[in-house]
Amino acid sequence: MDDLPPEPTPDNEFYDGNIPSITQTDQIASRQRSQNARALQEEEYDTNHRRRGMAIILNHENFELMSKREGTNRDRDAATAVLTSMQFDVRVYNDLGRDELFCVLLALASEDHSDCDCLLV
Repeated sequence: MDDLPPEPTPDNEFYDGNIPSITQTDQIASRQRSQNARALQEEEYDTNHRRRGMAIILNHENFELMSKREGTNRDRDAATAVLTSMQFDVRVYNDLGRDELFCVLLALASEDHSDCDCLLV
């Protein structure tokens, strides 16, 4: 059961359980690389998209072999407030394990970010 992706919770409410196939991810990545190559040739970064973009906050407070990281929730909340004020769509994930993190990043990579100024992780 440990291999299953996390169920949506208040801590990771944005995870919807849809994990793209490797083929789908490769196709999306190929399109994005092509778009990114064109963007690199521009002299100025285009910030005129419909949305500012997503900001992903990975908050790790508890660790197996280390002591609890005090203050991380305060940092998470402050970063969330600042990024929200900058009009980012903020997604917060707390204490994800390696496999859960991989699933979240795979799902994120499969999303269409073409109408966004940037993606912050």
